Amino acid sequence: MGAGVAGNNNQKIAEEQEAKSTETAKTTSYQKPYKAELVTGTNRSEYLMRKITEEEKKAVERALSPDAVLPPNINQNDLLRLAGKKGEGKLNTNIIDMYTQYVLKQCDKQLCLQEQERHHSLFYGSEFIDKYFDKNYIGIYHYDQVIKYSKNAPDGDIFKSKYIFFLIHNSTHFELAVVFVEDSMICYYDPLLVTKRTRNKCDHKLDIQKTKLKGFLQYLKEEHVNKKGYELPNADKWDLKSMDNNDVPQQENVSDCGLFVCMFCDYILNGCELNFKQNNIMEGSWRQKMILSILTTCGDDYNDTYKEGMENESDNEMEVIIQHTKKTKENSNRIIDENIWSQRTKKIAYQIKIGANKNCKENRHLKIECDDDCISGEKCTNKKIQNKMWKKVERKMTKNGKEYGLFVKEDCKRGEFIIEYVGKVVTNEHAINN
Repeated sequence: MGAGVAGNNNQKIAEEQEAKSTETAKTTSYQKPYKAELVTGTNRSEYLMRKITEEEKKAVERALSPDAVLPPNINQNDLLRLAGKKGEGKLNTNIIDMYTQYVLKQCDKQLCLQEQERHHSLFYGSEFIDKYFDKNYIGIYHYDQVIKYSKNAPDGDIFKSKYIFFLIHNSTHFELAVVFVEDSMICYYDPLLVTKRTRNKCDHKLDIQKTKLKGFLQYLKEEHVNKKGYELPNADKWDLKSMDNNDVPQQENVSDCGLFVCMFCDYILNGCELNFKQNNIMEGSWRQKMILSILTTCGDDYNDTYKEGMENESDNEMEVIIQHTKKTKENSNRIIDENIWSQRTKKIAYQIKIGANKNCKENRHLKIECDDDCISGEKCTNKKIQNKMWKKVERKMTKNGKEYGLFVKEDCKRGEFIIEYVGKVVTNEHAINN
């Protein structure tokens, strides 16, 4: 009799523990800060043109508030910039990556489900241009640096894609190139092809575009040979187009190029005509709608991986997590997600693995060093001058014996930092006369 009572008690305890763990799982799973239907297809332009609702306004305000609960792959500073409340509203590569990797990829999935014969599209970030195009010589390309980019294509074959989007970041200006695979055509879109002063096309920009269009075609040729074993058929018949400013919406300020590029991708992907104007951005609250779209799609891969209530990890445990995150070279997103860490810890891990690296890279691209606020802290690799991380050099006479020069005493790679130059920059004329 006693054994039976003990057995019933044990069963009851087990059931209570199971119920408690189930309830805990329900409360600890990640909840999206905003959820709405993702509008795709030709109706997408109507969605962007309509006025924002009061409910949507409140959702944006919540996301921008200091106590907002956001998934760790979303940086609130980027949302503030997108909302126009920081950085003069200029979008950076982080925001554009968020929009293409979360919103537009999700749109692409839905479009392929709606049209079963439709092929998926690819989105290449601005780092592709930095790796593939030689920084010093026109017409020199480095396919070996981008050979892995096609692994996300259908069956690893970019020629089975519908569109291939190339984000182009020229110092402080964003542009876009799109490969229309089925039409054997590559188009270049510049939202600032005309100037307020002349309202005429900038010929020097068109020359640069033609050079880059040839580079993108060369990439397709090399990819075709590498993956299929033979040359791209009818490569000489591909149409390379610098889109005229009459066909491409033009920004009327110097800060909205990133926003325009996002909309170019959005409209082209969804089969909409590029017929929007600068005033549509303000009247349609497009920045707010972009935030809502990001919030709607960003949590799709983060729903069952969060564990709340673990907000007091020891410093040693946190350090182990951080080091593990930093050492991870591939599949970093998945590895961070699959670990049962608290939301706070995951946020730190993502900032270190993704956010900090991207911010450091963007600063490096702009030829500026990170400051003391860099979240990489002492691990930041973009403080070479501050940390005196320069190469060993020596001053000696040149071979022709005409002048002294500065020579590197150790091996260095192309594009690697050598030493800070401190001096006066003069023109060729001044140098000859003096």
